[in-house]
Amino acid sequence: MKESIHFDHVRLHPSQQIGLHQQPTWELSMIVEGNGMRTIGSTTEPFEKGEVVLVPPETLHQWQFEANDEWIENITITFSQELIETVAATFPELRITFLQLAETSEAIKFSGSTLSALKGGLKQMCHQTKAERLVMMLRLMVLIAETKERYAIGRRTYETEAEQRLKQIEIFISCNYKREVSIADIAQYVGMNRSSLCTFYHRQTGKTLVAALTEHRLSVAQHLLRHSSLTIQQVCYECGFNDVPHFCRMFKRMFQVTPKEFRKQE
Repeated sequence: MKESIHFDHVRLHPSQQIGLHQQPTWELSMIVEGNGMRTIGSTTEPFEKGEVVLVPPETLHQWQFEANDEWIENITITFSQELIETVAATFPELRITFLQLAETSEAIKFSGSTLSALKGGLKQMCHQTKAERLVMMLRLMVLIAETKERYAIGRRTYETEAEQRLKQIEIFISCNYKREVSIADIAQYVGMNRSSLCTFYHRQTGKTLVAALTEHRLSVAQHLLRHSSLTIQQVCYECGFNDVPHFCRMFKRMFQVTPKEFRKQE
């Protein structure tokens, strides 16, 4: 890196987002607009606008935004391990704090007053000079190292090539189940041809990709029936089915009860 920190504030269409990746630098990211599914290491979970996350170096990660969002916006700062070590070695007052930060091995999400302070600082950086941004970043790094309003949301994993590919498939399904999905779509995403992908997935899991997609949709339907007031018809369309009778048949085949019976039980 030619600079101590690299500041990036972008607003773009969901189709332009970066896929699963890793880099040798630390990354502090704030989601200004948009929501969807976040993957860090082996952990995939929903995210909403307003979150701030610190990702350690060499950690696979991505934010998969909802395709129906008109625009997404985020602020991202990357900085090197060398910066942390240089500050620790140069300023005795900051040595312990920055060495604590350097030892962080898990991705961290923030809450409470810490989250508010981080968001405020990152927004200020949009209007600052490079020198002012560096000073602000040092303040934020001290806050990150010392706060207790933080919790782990994923860590660097050491996966085989097959495990990484299965994770890619899982991510694609979890982010695209609402729309019509073909095996060709999944194959293109993971970089395999259709036949090889089907053979690989069946060998690894014992089931087909179509079955995996259906199971995910039905699990989402089960969640919606339990936790929302959507009608059965709305649940059907919300989880990716386009025919209510077919949806009800598949639901009963998997859970031994109809959607209506399931909701009554719950």
